[in-house]
Amino acid sequence: MYFRFFILVFSLFLCLSCKNNDPNKEHLIDLHQKNIIPDGTYVADRYEDRNDGYDWVGVEITSITDTIIKVSIRSRADLKRPTCTLHCLAIKIDDSIYQSIKTTLPVQFKFNKSTLSIFSKSPQDLAYFCSGGASIEGSYRMIERNLDAAQVDPRVYSKYLHSERVNFEINVTSKNEAKVLKVIPMGLSKDNSIYTQSLDMEIVNTQITDLDQDGAPELIIQLQNFETHKSDLIVFTTNHKKSMSLVNFPVNEFNLKNGAYKGYDTYEIEKGRLKRSFPIFQDGKQTNNKHLIIYKLIPGEAMPQLKVDLEQTM
Repeated sequence: MYFRFFILVFSLFLCLSCKNNDPNKEHLIDLHQKNIIPDGTYVADRYEDRNDGYDWVGVEITSITDTIIKVSIRSRADLKRPTCTLHCLAIKIDDSIYQSIKTTLPVQFKFNKSTLSIFSKSPQDLAYFCSGGASIEGSYRMIERNLDAAQVDPRVYSKYLHSERVNFEINVTSKNEAKVLKVIPMGLSKDNSIYTQSLDMEIVNTQITDLDQDGAPELIIQLQNFETHKSDLIVFTTNHKKSMSLVNFPVNEFNLKNGAYKGYDTYEIEKGRLKRSFPIFQDGKQTNNKHLIIYKLIPGEAMPQLKVDLEQTM
């Protein structure tokens, strides 16, 4: 009798399992799976034919937090100039979809098991990040190895900015895990010397603005340590568009009376002032309070300074 009862229950379980094996339902589950890990290296179709001289594009994804990823799109550079380049952060907007942050045009990234799709509401916009009629739009498959170091663009970050007839090319190259920043100014009347510096943090944003409203732009490079989540800035002024020089930024000088600083800084430009804010932590946990610091650019004895103009806890 117990054996018959077991057979009846087992048969009922098999029937329910068969009903749940509807292909459409499985597809829905795949679309909404919450455990997709996007980290990895993805390549377009022509990557397999790279030794035959074909051009190719690769994508490297690194998670920074549970909702933020770093995206690096690089292409072949050993035979000609790189076709496609994009370096940005992206934020999760769905279980499997991320959208770029602070890019000239919005880009979306959809992950599904071992594949990546890059798309946009206006697909033609994705040609902006390429040359020669190419586009970053399309499907990419995950591979187990890194991109071919002998062929790939050595720049792990690259961006061009311009304002007031002054241009900047910002590049970071990586060799043997050592990263070197190179800032190339163009359009300055007296000195366009290239600035280089080693980096132990990652670039998360670059922007150009006029902090002191003198008609000459400043370049702001935001850095972040992805492990500690703490930040720093490298800032340049252009000395009335004659030459480029560093600006001192006192990243660790603030008066936090209660709680602790754990990073997670955000930076904005507002009315010619640099606005910085970060969450306050108590006993290792994030509170609902934020600390606000507003800086203004002033002359200094050795170099220009970003001086604290306002500081408060909100």
